[in-house]
Amino acid sequence: MTVALPRLAGDRVTLRPLEERDLDALVTIVESVGVREWWGADASREETVEASGSDGTALVIEVGGELAG
Repeated sequence: MTVALPRLAGDRVTLRPLEERDLDALVTIVESVGVREWWGADASREETVEASGSDGTALVIEVGGELAG
């Protein structure tokens, strides 16, 4: 059963379900200095994409309409 995830929007921040179009930008964020150390320095791009919600439960954060994490 697939659960419909909410979209929560405030004045500056939105929390919404991860979409296919987000993956490249999300991988770039995860690979950046200051994030990679917490995510896992040895994770490959494929592992990052897989861990980012292949089960349909991942959410992303937008700030000012831009993907932030």
